[in-house]
Amino acid sequence: MGDSPNADSKPARRDQLVVAAGMILGAVLSLLIAWLLWHRIGITPRQIGLDERLAYAAKWALVPGVCLLIGIMMIANLRFFTRGIDPLSGFEDKTFAIWQRYIRNTLEQSVLFVIGITAYSAITYQYWLKLIPIVAVLFVIGRALFVIGYLIKPTYRAAGFAMTFYPIIGLYGLTIYLYWFA
Repeated sequence: MGDSPNADSKPARRDQLVVAAGMILGAVLSLLIAWLLWHRIGITPRQIGLDERLAYAAKWALVPGVCLLIGIMMIANLRFFTRGIDPLSGFEDKTFAIWQRYIRNTLEQSVLFVIGITAYSAITYQYWLKLIPIVAVLFVIGRALFVIGYLIKPTYRAAGFAMTFYPIIGLYGLTIYLYWFA
């Protein structure tokens, strides 16, 4: 009886609803924060060349690097202050697993972020360069919400994931549009 396909569907469905709600919340928060920041960020009125655009993107590429660095520092501290100091001891609790997943996901998102802002900065209109710091701010907020939600309950990580991932998807979509159609 316990092997029926519907035996575990209610808890799974509840978790799916929590994740979907988190993704929607992350998307809405991203749009709201992006809209608020768009009107507050200025851009230099002088014409800038490709070298300055790429340098601008490179400066903002440090943001996901810092998020990744924080995760690595957290694992290092967990190892140093627990029996996990010996990585082969097998002592890795739920907190270790969460921070390791944070690092892995942040690395994945960081690669997408850096590729995206580099391509975008090379082809966008100068006025639209201000989208880069907006996506960077959303990245930081998203990573913080991701790990906090994960530490509370793994399904609560969805809003933070969405706040990191959806702006990157938007940046890629805009870059592809500008490259192929504008």
